[in-house]
Amino acid sequence: MNALRKISIALLCLFLYSGHSVNAMFQQQPTWAEDLEFEFLTSSILYSSLDRPKLKLRVTNVGDEAFKYMGFSFRPDNATQNFPGCATFPNGGFLNLSPGESTIVSTWSACYFGDGLPFEKGTSDHIAEFQFTQNNETFSHIEEFQIVNDEGRQSPSSADGNEFTISGRITIKGGYFPQVKLYVKTRNSLEMEIETEPSGEGELSFSFPAQQGFDWYLVTTAEMQDE
Repeated sequence: MNALRKISIALLCLFLYSGHSVNAMFQQQPTWAEDLEFEFLTSSILYSSLDRPKLKLRVTNVGDEAFKYMGFSFRPDNATQNFPGCATFPNGGFLNLSPGESTIVSTWSACYFGDGLPFEKGTSDHIAEFQFTQNNETFSHIEEFQIVNDEGRQSPSSADGNEFTISGRITIKGGYFPQVKLYVKTRNSLEMEIETEPSGEGELSFSFPAQQGFDWYLVTTAEMQDE
């Protein structure tokens, strides 16, 4: 009996250590949930200085019956409630899915960055729990992802080598040569200055490494030099 009790305790500790709630891991899956297929559309690694995207999940009805007024809600990191920073779409709404039909549900990710939950340093593991309710039964689909807290980042390059090269030329016409500065940014990041080099008359060239997986935007400024 003591040996059995020790094994039970060890298993419970293992499940708790894995980062999942016991209720989520041992939830009894409703029959209707077997007709749902899920695809997580957001990157499994988020960089706080570059992007704080919506967490998106494609839901497909692979069964033969339609889903009508299926409720949707969200829970971050095994929390018992959601937070305004992770507002959902549809917000407090319902899903209607005919056989073979898909839709995308989503939530903002701001609650993981301090708007509801503590914003941890370094690299941290997180859980996105997408909840669906039908016939007074709730089913949770769980996705795991990481957040890299790289606040204060000043370079577009990647520390792990997952990067590509952006290069090009800036041509200045009109017979004058202003003081040109080049910056790069993502949609949500701060601007980071990039070095340029003269490569011809009225021409500057640039080449720099940038992290994969992001849309990068170039920004230029020009100021006339004092004569």
